[in-house]
Amino acid sequence: MSNNSAKKKNPLYVVTNQGKDVQEANGLLDMIVKKLGLEGVLELLEGLVASMMEMVTSYAMFITIKSFLDNIIHQIELIMAKLGLGPVVPLKTEA
Repeated sequence: MSNNSAKKKNPLYVVTNQGKDVQEANGLLDMIVKKLGLEGVLELLEGLVASMMEMVTSYAMFITIKSFLDNIIHQIELIMAKLGLGPVVPLKTEA
């Protein structure tokens, strides 16, 4: 396979900083995150989830954290629906 065929045919680009900066986006959601400048928020959320998962020492704590994360995911799904981005497709897990 050549390098040209491995490249994306129609990559998405995000223009920020009044046209001074251009970034390639990996998808529609990545484009929205970059356009709205939410990279820092996502990093903070990732760190929060990681530290919360480290605190899990009991089933009750797991249920509390799961409830918190389910609420965040529900809010994201509502925002995506309002933006017309469709439903979030759950990851397939092996049984």
